[in-house]
Amino acid sequence: MSNQTINFGLLGYGLFGKHHANAIRSTQGARLAAIAVKSEASQQAAREDHPEAHVCGDWRDLIARDDLD
Repeated sequence: MSNQTINFGLLGYGLFGKHHANAIRSTQGARLAAIAVKSEASQQAAREDHPEAHVCGDWRDLIARDDLD
């Protein structure tokens, strides 16, 4: 079995986004690298809940990253 880490980017941080973010973070071999979410309130919540992830307000910034799988 490989020890490779898969780097995830997440679009949205509402009810399901929070659920997916926590699932990614708790999965061995997965890393939540970035979250794109439009509202500033949700951006702040994502930063507080997942300080290890880059948080941006535009999905295009997320998909332009070269550190996501």
